[in-house]
Amino acid sequence: MNESETTSIKSNQQNLEMSVYKGLPCTKKGITIAVHMAKTAFKALPEDFFELMIQLAIEEGMSDQRLLDSVKHVIKTCPYPEPTIANFFNYDKTVKLYTYEQYLDLNHKMANKAGKLYHAVQIKGHSKPMWAHVNDIKEYNLQAVKKK
Repeated sequence: MNESETTSIKSNQQNLEMSVYKGLPCTKKGITIAVHMAKTAFKALPEDFFELMIQLAIEEGMSDQRLLDSVKHVIKTCPYPEPTIANFFNYDKTVKLYTYEQYLDLNHKMANKAGKLYHAVQIKGHSKPMWAHVNDIKEYNLQAVKKK
């Protein structure tokens, strides 16, 4: 995810999701490491496959870490002999986020115990707080909303 004014949040049926990857778009060094790893694992792929992969990684604004993690994920999970470009770009780690209304619904389903497991966080570029699991807040260093 690019560091920008607004953090991108995707919606699914039950909740919202935010990528945990932050930082600048991939660097030449990050691309070199990821492509070398992919070439080592998938020797039969043509050079233009990797050129397209690099171009798309740059266009997508993938960080070095997301690119490297996606290559490792494909190496571990790809049905051999070879992956598709989509295998590399479908990978992302996300944090589930809840609006206040969704949090209230979750709290009701959890017999009023959600407050111990979910806390309000401020997401860059969004005026209203969201709720995230305390483990995600800690692991991904999300900005917790200070209790009044």
